Order: sequence, then structure tokens, then C-alpha cells
Amino acid sequence: MVRNFIRGDRIHPLGMRGERKVKDVFIDRKIPRVERRRFPIVTLAGEVAWLPGLVRGRAALISKATETVLRVEAHEIAV
Repeated sequence: MVRNFIRGDRIHPLGMRGERKVKDVFIDRKIPRVERRRFPIVTLAGEVAWLPGLVRGRAALISKATETVLRVEAHEIAV
């Protein structure tokens, strides 16, 4: 599912132990507060899997047991 930011969201970034608050990722990447509400967040079974253009989570990693792959792309829409 793709949804907007919800206060308290957390992600388990690839290459890192533990988790980070999505809010902290936005702050580190200097995403303005007003844009955070509209930023698309890709989730899988309630877990944040991807912040397009920012960070990939550990949810839904491909392994030898993977039978189906869904490719998702994100493009910025000019407004």
C-alpha cells in the first residue's frame, strides 16, 4: 500500500541495525515539514518498506524462496 506519513512511522533501513523514525530520515534529508505530509510511503503488511528516493527498508527482500516480484517505480509529479 502507498500512503502518507503517519506520526510515529519507523523504518528498518537496509545496511543498518535497528530502526529509525521516518521523521528523522526526513530531517536528515532536509525534506520540508509541509512536504512530509504528502510524501509517499510504501508499506507492506503495515511495515514501512520504502521511502522513494530516500531509503529502502528491509521489508520484502528478495531471496531464493521468492516466487513473485512486484516492481514499483516512483516519479515526481510537477505541480
